[in-house]
Amino acid sequence: MLVDRFGSRLLIAAGALLMAVGQATLALATEPGTAVLARVVVGAGDAMTFISVLRIIPAWFPARQVPLTTQLTGQVGQLGQVASTIPLVAALAGPGWTPTYLGAAALGC
Repeated sequence: MLVDRFGSRLLIAAGALLMAVGQATLALATEPGTAVLARVVVGAGDAMTFISVLRIIPAWFPARQVPLTTQLTGQVGQLGQVASTIPLVAALAGPGWTPTYLGAAALGC
């Protein structure tokens, strides 16, 4: 409903901001409950972004390419998650938890 009311572009930006806020909250979390809430916020921002992108696809691609493009969008997103684990593990081993997740939040902004 939010995509229909506010449009995909605004919600993609809002989703990115929500993910950045969640990452910053996770970086500074001292309690498990706060960390779980931060992950929920990151997930909500991710979902908001993904749904908004799916809403744009039919406007940008011919109808016969929409199913393939939709599937590729999900697959590339999942591949990005897997590929990001390598630098994440390296950053966690080096600078540590807080700088790593604050850096992720900064990149999200």
